[in-house]
Amino acid sequence: MNLDEFIEKWGRTNQNERAAFQTYFNDLCDLIGHQPPIIADPEGEQFKFEKFVIKVKGGKGFADVLYRGKFIWEHKSEKENLEKAYKQALDYLQDAGNPPLIVVGDFKRIIIHTNYNNTEHTTYQIDLEKLGKNLHLIEYLFHEPEKLKPPDIKSNLVDKPRLSIGFRQVEPVQMRSGFGLFNLYGGQAGAVPEAIILKGHH
Repeated sequence: MNLDEFIEKWGRTNQNERAAFQTYFNDLCDLIGHQPPIIADPEGEQFKFEKFVIKVKGGKGFADVLYRGKFIWEHKSEKENLEKAYKQALDYLQDAGNPPLIVVGDFKRIIIHTNYNNTEHTTYQIDLEKLGKNLHLIEYLFHEPEKLKPPDIKSNLVDKPRLSIGFRQVEPVQMRSGFGLFNLYGGQAGAVPEAIILKGHH
């Protein structure tokens, strides 16, 4: 499957998460040249759909995808609450081996949360229509997750203003793209970047 085919197919789907997520995920694997779970790990020890987990707060659950040592992924139908999906993934982390990346998404966007100790919490939001500009982030997720690791936290002499956006409290951050500078705190300076990057502290 090529990029245009992927965007066209999943841009027009109206199916819910339960009906279509595994097909979507397998297509994404194909797009970046990674084997899907059933081929990469037939026994389901490291890379598996619907991985059974014990919740931190008690009870049982199933992670939509667990790739041990890399990421846990919780997917929702379009327009569902992805903050809820993120909190759900957090409840699975301990039994899932505390992977360094947490992914939530629906069929129109993918949001990658970093989960590295002693680093700034960084969130990458990738919209389907801009996937071509950000495909390298998905490739890192599967092949080289350490490339998504934020710098270690260093002590700051001056407190920075903080901004609450979406998933958790974050700091204003500037991102430079080929189209100009985007300031999440002060607004746009130049063109909007292809991926939205938010930062905060663990």
